[in-house]
Amino acid sequence: MFKSVKLDSVSKIVEERLKESIEDGTIKAGEKLTEQQICDEMQVSRTPVREAFRVLQVEGYLTYKPRFGVVVTELSLQDIYDVWEVRMNIEDLIARKTARFADENTKKAIRKELKEIGRVLEQDIIEEDEFKSLDETYYLIHTSNCNNNILGEEAKRLRVNSALIRNKPKYSQERARVALQEITDIYQSYLNNDEEAASQYNRIHFLSSLEEIKKFM
Repeated sequence: MFKSVKLDSVSKIVEERLKESIEDGTIKAGEKLTEQQICDEMQVSRTPVREAFRVLQVEGYLTYKPRFGVVVTELSLQDIYDVWEVRMNIEDLIARKTARFADENTKKAIRKELKEIGRVLEQDIIEEDEFKSLDETYYLIHTSNCNNNILGEEAKRLRVNSALIRNKPKYSQERARVALQEITDIYQSYLNNDEEAASQYNRIHFLSSLEEIKKFM
């Protein structure tokens, strides 16, 4: 499953590779992981694997179950509702603040992204990697320009990763196209420093994502 890694920054490399495998579904929600398994597959010692496990438990990717061991976190439908209820309010506040504080540097970055989104939307097929890159850049702009570091970091911490759902949604061309159009609307509200529009379009985008996840629960 994994390629061997070099010794420098081993724990970080192990952490990132585990995270990537969880996010892309190579390692499934609910699946048990052992330190020895990862040591053998990545050809590293136990110490960096133990540290990677510790970090991923703090971040919510892994869960320790007494008398069983470490498993990939599996979210129930109620878990998702609970987290998303909190996120709904936090994301709304971030959208309003980002619209209020968007300066020329932020708007320059947004205009660049809008051009790239426009190019991608003109394509007959939107590649998954292309969509993910645009989506991650959007979320970075969204959370990093609200003029409140604690708020932005809390939003990132609460961001539900669909890979933690056992039957996670598969990549959908249709959903990707709609999501990019929703992001375009949010970006435009930031360019206009329009807090009400930012709140409205952010809520549409947020609820659409939740509805997509609910289909697979």
